[in-house]
Amino acid sequence: MKHLHESFDYNHEEGCLRWKALNDEFVYIKHNGKVETTISPMSRMKPGAIAGSMSLGSYSINQHRESHCGLRMIWQYVTGELVMGKIRTMNPRDTRFSIDNLYVVPFDQSRVHRDRAKNSTVVSYCFEHKQFTTVAVDHDYNKTIIGYYGSIEDAFKALVKPEVSFL
Repeated sequence: MKHLHESFDYNHEEGCLRWKALNDEFVYIKHNGKVETTISPMSRMKPGAIAGSMSLGSYSINQHRESHCGLRMIWQYVTGELVMGKIRTMNPRDTRFSIDNLYVVPFDQSRVHRDRAKNSTVVSYCFEHKQFTTVAVDHDYNKTIIGYYGSIEDAFKALVKPEVSFL
């Protein structure tokens, strides 16, 4: 996770990761003595630019010649949790990938969530409260937070028997 915080800044309002500005350790000096101001000598991305490419329900970031899931990177950047399940947007038509719009698909349900979170209860994360949440999503992708939890394990346990925990 340390490399994520060294390379990126998370912009919650835009729902994306942005390349961090270079510091003295990462400045690349060309053979003619000119200082490179892009992220890497082979990159055309400027510091502060949106990292990767975004499309409907999908976000990928190329770093060190490897393609990474941008949604998973946002989840890990904000929560500190490396989850092995899929990370998806609640609404498949979303192009804003803020942490509040993402959820974890448990392994045993990976084939069920073709329509994203429609008509189901999922585990998400609340940026404002800095806690994991269980969220009920209706047919029109409107969200209702059912409960807040200190750990992702507690949020998954609550999916089995959801109860409103903050009323």
